[in-house]
Amino acid sequence: MPRIGWTLPYVATIVWPVQQKESEVLLVEDEGCIAYLTVDSKHRGVFKEQFDLYLGAGVADALFHPLSLFSDLTRLIEERH
Repeated sequence: MPRIGWTLPYVATIVWPVQQKESEVLLVEDEGCIAYLTVDSKHRGVFKEQFDLYLGAGVADALFHPLSLFSDLTRLIEERH
C-alpha cells in the first residue's frame, strides 16, 4: 500500500541504463547511456535481485543497438528535411 501523500501509481521501480561500454575485444567504443529501461510495480518487494537485476540488464543491453540505429536514422531523416 502506498504511503500517505504518495501520488504516483507505483511504489517500486527498478532502472537499467541502455548503454554500450567500451570493449577492446569487440572493438567498440563507449557510446554512453542513450536511454533507460524502467519497470514499475504497484507492490513493494516484487523485484528479486537474483533474477530481475540480470534479466533487466540483459534486456537493456539488447535494446542498445536497435535504439541507437533508430536514433541515427531519425537524425538523418531530420537533416534531409
